[in-house]
Amino acid sequence: MLTGLLGLTAGAPALRNPPFRLSGGATDVAWRWSAALAAAGTLSRDPSLGADMDADGPSGWSTVGESVANGGTADVVVDAWMASPPHRANILNLRFTVIGVGSVTGAGKTWSITEFADVADARAPTTTPEGAGPVTTTPLTSAGRLGTVSPSGVLAVKHGRLLSSWTTVGTGVTGYALDGLRLGVINSAGVAAVKEGDVSAPWVLVPSGVSQLAMAATRLAVVTNGTVIAKDGPLTVPWVVLTSADSVTMWGNRIGVLSGRQVLLTEGFSGRRAVLATPGVQALALSDNRVGIVAGSTISVKEGGLDAGWVGVFDGVQLTLSS
Repeated sequence: MLTGLLGLTAGAPALRNPPFRLSGGATDVAWRWSAALAAAGTLSRDPSLGADMDADGPSGWSTVGESVANGGTADVVVDAWMASPPHRANILNLRFTVIGVGSVTGAGKTWSITEFADVADARAPTTTPEGAGPVTTTPLTSAGRLGTVSPSGVLAVKHGRLLSSWTTVGTGVTGYALDGLRLGVINSAGVAAVKEGDVSAPWVLVPSGVSQLAMAATRLAVVTNGTVIAKDGPLTVPWVVLTSADSVTMWGNRIGVLSGRQVLLTEGFSGRRAVLATPGVQALALSDNRVGIVAGSTISVKEGGLDAGWVGVFDGVQLTLSS
């Protein structure tokens, strides 16, 4: 299956003379898009090709193009491109003087990308096309992962760009959390499970009666039957009982819990603890070195250490903090 993008500035096909030169920047763009397609399991053109070439490709280009293929050896892909008029036009377009090549194999298929440009760059690629040396993939993070739960409780997740395909990973879901390569879910019966890595990885069950779960880096915490338990490290390490609480949230090394509308903050599992004196807290938010609470219709925020004073008080009922 093939798809192609004609050059952004059209040119008449002709016999190639001289041959292409390899562009390190265009190779990086090609490799990253082929890796994104392999992770998503779909085949499509790069909708942000111009912006990607501006960011990572050769500088000063005025004409770029792209050819995309899924499946087949290099010879088969090139023969198919040459048999396709738009792909052949890309290859023979004399406006294009340099190319970048990326090829990534995943789930038994190979995604091959060729980027074309009219300007060369001097640098070597930071990633290498298949056949020219080892390809080191960059693990996807939560920045490249998106989850959604349908009204019927079906959880679907996608990796990479917004145009990538959805993968159903759970049903009967009432809550979920994403962080890095970890995914956690809760169903209506209070059964929770967590997986790490690819969405097809096996689930690891969490103790029953779970009403909430939170994740941050290597840390995982859940509220089960009114008690917060947590672990730090691989999913196989033992759970640690923290405290009785109604809800839990985490950011970086900080863990915050609400218990009887009182907030308890902890630096790590066994680090310094602080109880916020403000009563009647209904919601808690953490971000880097900030803490925010909602009490009634009042929002309060502090910054710095756990003992820092409140630096702002606002009217409101909902609070979101960002780094």
